[in-house]
This record gives sequence, structure tokens and C-alpha cells, in this order.
Amino acid sequence: YQRRVRGSWYYPYHYGPYLSDITGVAEYDIQLDLSEPFTPFQQLMAVLPPGSSKLIPDVLRELYTDKSEVVDFYPATFNTDLNGKKAEWEAVVLIPFIDEARLIEAMAGPISRMTDDEKARNSHGPCIIATHDDSISTPYPSPLPGLFPEVKISHCRMTLLDKYHFRIMSDDLSFVFPEKGADPFVMGFPSSHHLKHTATFEAAGCKIFQYGSRDANCILNIDPQTDKPLNEYTSLLGEVVHVDFPHLVEALVVAVMNETHDYLLEDNCVVRKPAVANRKDSFKHLKSRECIALKLRWGLEVGDVKVMLCVRKIRGKLPNYKGEEVTLVQHWCDERTWLPGQLVLPNLTPPLPVQEKSQGLTLERIFPAHAKVFVVANPGYGSMGTVEEVSEGRVKVHLRVDEQPALLELRDAIDNEDDCWRFPREMCSDLGISTLLLSKITSAMKVAVQNKSGKGTSDINIGLCIKYSTRKLMAPEYARYVDNGGWQYSDSLFNVVKSYIDKFPDLFHELQFHVKSEKINTNEIAEKMGPGFDIRSYLEDVRKFLKGLPTHNCKLVGVGSEMMATRHLDELMSDLEKHRKSIKPHDLVVKVKPRVLFNPKFQNGVLPPDAKADFRICDRVVNVCVSHCVPSGLKGTVVGIRKTEEQHADSNKYEVLFDEPFIGGGNMGSYASRLYTMLPFTLINFSHGQRVNDDSKY
Repeated sequence: YQRRVRGSWYYPYHYGPYLSDITGVAEYDIQLDLSEPFTPFQQLMAVLPPGSSKLIPDVLRELYTDKSEVVDFYPATFNTDLNGKKAEWEAVVLIPFIDEARLIEAMAGPISRMTDDEKARNSHGPCIIATHDDSISTPYPSPLPGLFPEVKISHCRMTLLDKYHFRIMSDDLSFVFPEKGADPFVMGFPSSHHLKHTATFEAAGCKIFQYGSRDANCILNIDPQTDKPLNEYTSLLGEVVHVDFPHLVEALVVAVMNETHDYLLEDNCVVRKPAVANRKDSFKHLKSRECIALKLRWGLEVGDVKVMLCVRKIRGKLPNYKGEEVTLVQHWCDERTWLPGQLVLPNLTPPLPVQEKSQGLTLERIFPAHAKVFVVANPGYGSMGTVEEVSEGRVKVHLRVDEQPALLELRDAIDNEDDCWRFPREMCSDLGISTLLLSKITSAMKVAVQNKSGKGTSDINIGLCIKYSTRKLMAPEYARYVDNGGWQYSDSLFNVVKSYIDKFPDLFHELQFHVKSEKINTNEIAEKMGPGFDIRSYLEDVRKFLKGLPTHNCKLVGVGSEMMATRHLDELMSDLEKHRKSIKPHDLVVKVKPRVLFNPKFQNGVLPPDAKADFRICDRVVNVCVSHCVPSGLKGTVVGIRKTEEQHADSNKYEVLFDEPFIGGGNMGSYASRLYTMLPFTLINFSHGQRVNDDSKY
């Protein structure tokens, strides 16, 4: 890449090239003429079908009509080629390519009749650099009221640049090459240079988007290295290696296993223990499971496996401060992963960006003047501040301390809701149905109804879909799973099921007799309803009724998750508003140790700002992630905790209802554009700071 290339260039084929077509691409003589890119409306006319003509000015719509000289660009009917795919939207659309010269000539007349505003929209403007500036504090009106909210306080400074300002010439580019003999890799890019392998094509059924491939797959056959001695593997215990070939991720080796023994590191000594043959994590079981998974998911055939290694993959790196000296320390995942020994790579040269980043680390580099940081100690836990200076191993920070409410009354109200939950037997006693029918009707309950053509049947789901036992999913406002107790249902669900039974009593009466069937045939039900009974129309009424229930399309989360009921949201917002009126933010200038500060721009991996923080419903939090849909520094309340199968806190996801709406936010109850699913490394928990209070000092 040397400069601005031809703006209207396109790939003039419906199908991508074979690798054999581009084997000599380095020797191709590629000459691209410099030219202006399409104007906005020219680009739209090159890609939009007639059905989208409302998106362009009125004067251009005539080009879609039969009188247009370019109407052949927009065929009413066309062929598609699934090309091995299953869904129609995945097909290759076989429509003609746009002829640039003909399109520009045909548009010349209509463009001359456009309004001045439309002509302005059809031009290329300057580039805009947006930077944060505290000296600016003005509202920014919405460009599309009703679609985008107004920015009430904007600290954005916009600088206009010529549209060719960022043209890069070859003389301006520089390249960093590794030392001779080194074999580094580039962070973020896969590399196949580090393991010996051969490639073959075979029908392996590799999974693409959870579906097995129907065509042949390219399989990498890894050299099994069967002649490698065992001590080369055991010597890696406690060492850092690279795994996940070809992506190359750092990992710590914690165990080695072969068919007869396990090898662990205890007190810096390798300890050998006899293997237990019939356990779930036996060598035979792990080898079979991992080899199958590697081939189906990644297309890797590892061959004969003599040794398995257990590793903990890297989560991220944190700065370690010793006076003025700063080093990056690796932190490892709690989850342990077993891999065939031939896929573990020791002694790789660190990637170039890591070499550069780890050299010359200083406090000034991590905490430059005017940097935005967060404090993770008391007083002021979670507050955002601005770095003023670094001196004598400490950082001077100007904090804006905004104390957060404890929400104690709301927490008590939620904690005391246990009386609102019932076991199935108790609920069924009041509803007059069996526990089996309740179990099925609260999940997906399909009934077979004859098609209108009279040939075959189709399934109709008449279940409430608020829980799935096998998939371990539930709608937390209506169902929950209690260890050693099974499912429980809320009073809200009782009212929903009762209204369902009251609306369609005959249906439930008949379902009682067919509930043990795997799939219920509605013909038998229709016969008992009476001669001429239209069961299809009846079930359509059932479906319309279900769509009107509060349980329709409710959000499902993993079993064990928690979610605040929407009925508590108004109380939550009322408590927050009272707190804002009673307590105002105040400024605080402190000189602190760097370990209690968190600079989001220096975040490495997925390590949380405070590893000790625990999250609970009603906790007050702040988003600290800068590259995120949620604005950095925006505060909110934890309204849901979504558990995953990993069953450790780092894998949890948190539903946060933020104090202000933002573009991309979800809805909860009557509060629009405020809900977002957050991960632990994106949040600092104010409430955790209140709980520990004096345990963590400057």
C-alpha cells in the first residue's frame, strides 16, 4: 500500500479465487490508476436494489424504471447459488456488475436537478479527529431526534483535516525485522511455522457455525514427535509455553500425564504418581476427547499421542512496581486445559510488540500527565481521577469522589422474596394439574397439527418457554433451580399459568391425558372437542394468547443466575434520585502508590481492576473500559448475574442497568437504552469498596 488507490475498483467475479490462482501474486504487475472514489449517491446507486429507492433523492429514482438506460443493473428477478450453504441469505447473488461509466453518465442529468442540500450530501467532506477536552463542556444536539439521544455534556473537540491528509507513501513506512536466527511471531496473527505438519483434504465433518461441513476439509496433520523423550515434557513443569496452535497463546504447564503415570511439580521437584485407569480424567479418556475436539473444531490431526500436558492459559499481565522499576507479571486462568504434548511449543521468541512493550516501562509511561485513572482503594474507591504528576514512586491524582448509595432497603426487599417461590407440587395442587404437565407447559411443549394440504403435520409450540432443564436455562423472574430441591416457580408464573388454564380449560383437560406422549397428536384432541372442531384455528388462538403474556420472549440465563425483577426498577431509580439530591460529588487530591490505580488504556488481557471484588445484585458499578459500547466512566447498578458452565466468578457476566441511556444499550422494563451485559474486567464495584472499607488503604 503506497497511496490512495482507485476508489471505484471492485472485484469483478462472483466467486473468490482458488489458492492456485494467486500462487504468484508477489510477481504480479499491479497498476491502479488514481481516481476519485464514487460520490455517496453514486455508491448507493451501485449497490441498492429498487426496493430501497426511498433512501435516495427523488430525482434519482427514475433510474430504476423501465425507461432508464441502466435498468439492466437492477433486474427484478435473478438467480442465486447456494454454493454449498443451507440458508438462502448465504447464497451467491448472480446479478450483473455495475458499469461505472454508464452509471455516471446516466446519473449526470438527475444530479444536476438535485437541491442544494442534496448536492451537499453528495460530496466528500473532510476527515474529522475527535479528541477529549475538559475545557469544552457544551451540549451536542441530536442529528436525528427520536433516533439518537442528545449528548447533554460533550467534552469533544473536533478538528477538520483534508480528506487526503492520511495518504501514506512508501517512504513513510518502516519495518521491524527480528534478529537473524530468531523465529518470533506477531501478536494477534496465527503462525504455522512452529510445528512440522502436512496438509490433506478429507471429509472430516469439521464444524462450521455448529454444523458439520459437508465438503472436504483441509486437515493439518501434526508431526506426532513420538521419539521425543518423556523428560523433555516433564522439564516443562512450571515453565511458560505457547499453546493453541496456530494462534500461539502463552500458558503455564502444571501437570504431565502418560498412560502409566502423572507428573506434578511440588516444592520445585517433579513428583511421579501412578495413574488411575478408570477415572473420568484418565489418560485414555482425555486423549480421545481432545483429539476428536481438535479435529472437529480446528482441523488438526495430532496422530499418536504419548503424552498429555495440563496448562493454565494466560489471562493477562499486570505491572509490578518496585520503586521506579516496573515489570509485567503474567497471571493465569484458574481453568485447566489438557493438550496433546506435540501441540505444546516451548522456547519461542516473544512476539515483537511484547518485546517492545516490556522494555523501558516506567511510572511516567503507565501514568502520564492528564491520564484518566480509577482508584481501587479507600477512600474514594472506584472514583475517576486525572494524573497530575509522578514523583518519588507515587502518583499525584486529582479525584472526583462521587459516593454511591448502599441501597440497603431494596436489597432487603429482594432478599425477602423467598416467600414468593413455590415448589411444583404445591403450585399444582392450587392449579389442579399434574406436576408433569406443569413441567412440560413451562418449557417448550410441541403438539403436531395436520397441514392444510392434508399431507403431513407441523409442530406448534404451546409452552411458556421459561425454563429448559437439559439446556440449563431459565427466566429468573419466573423459575429458579435450587440445589437438592429442584425447580421452583414464582407467584408471577402461578398467575400466568392460571390465566392460561382459565382461557383454555378444555385444552388443559385433554393435555392431562396425553402428557406422557413425546409429541401430542392434536387429531385425537380435536375428536374429543366435538365434530367439525377446527383444531388449527384453536391453536392459532392459543399462540396469539401466549404472545400477549409477560412471559413471551423473556430473557433466559443459565441455571444459578440471578436477576432483579422489573417491578423493583422504579424503587431503584427513586433511591438513586434521592441520593443524587442529598449527596454531591467532591474533589480530592491524593498522592498514592501506583498499585491502587487502574489505567484503562494500559489494561492487558482480561484481568479485572480489583481481583478481590465480588458482585451482588444491587451493587453500584462503573464501566472502566475505553473501547466499549458503554461510555467510559458511566455508572450503573447490577441487576443480573449470569452464571456459566465454568462455575467460577471470572466467567460470570453481569447485567448492568446504567444511570443514563446510550447508543447500543438494551431495554429493561420502561427504561430504554440502558441495559448492557458486562464482563468482570470492564467494571469497578463501588459497593465492594464500601464492604471492605478500611481493609485497603493508600
